[in-house]
Amino acid sequence: MWRMSRITLLGCTFVAGLQLAVGQSNNHPMPQEAGSTPKSTTDKPALTKHEQDFFARLAIFKEQGRRAFSDEIAREKAGDCPHAVSTYDMNMCLGREMEMTAANYNAYVGAVRSAQGLKNPGSDAASGPSSKPLSKKHLVKDFDEVEIAWQAFHKAQCSAAYDAYKGGTIAPTMSLTCHLELMRNHMRELEDIYQFMH
Repeated sequence: MWRMSRITLLGCTFVAGLQLAVGQSNNHPMPQEAGSTPKSTTDKPALTKHEQDFFARLAIFKEQGRRAFSDEIAREKAGDCPHAVSTYDMNMCLGREMEMTAANYNAYVGAVRSAQGLKNPGSDAASGPSSKPLSKKHLVKDFDEVEIAWQAFHKAQCSAAYDAYKGGTIAPTMSLTCHLELMRNHMRELEDIYQFMH
């Protein structure tokens, strides 16, 4: 046991000594030759004009998306219609809340869609581990098709929520609440799927 520990200790000492000798230690950078310009290990080639434009536009879409998402989550945390005292008040208030949520939802979805459609300067690269990337046109088409399917689900689900209470004064409340919850939940789903928007 002692012998194994001693060999391990000697091996670690040897590796650490080699790192110091070749200047790979984090604490002891390799000395520069006299008169030479220090080189940074983080030097990156300058971006092309096309790359600069891409990243500038992507930053705009990210900001639009983040703002809409954050505004909606903050509104949700504050609570919908805490001062409504009657079903009528609640329905009127939820109608206004739904309009604001729909505006944030549309802004967020629009930002994600626009970012999906940006032509990435490196997108013509060779196939990766999971195959060749889809064209931007195809990505946007896929996004639109999924969004159309989600909108159909959203409409059907909230219609069913209304129908479950049809005849009662709470039916509109249930439908409006459904719209709010589904849009907010879908924004969260998109936030998880399209992580490049973070």
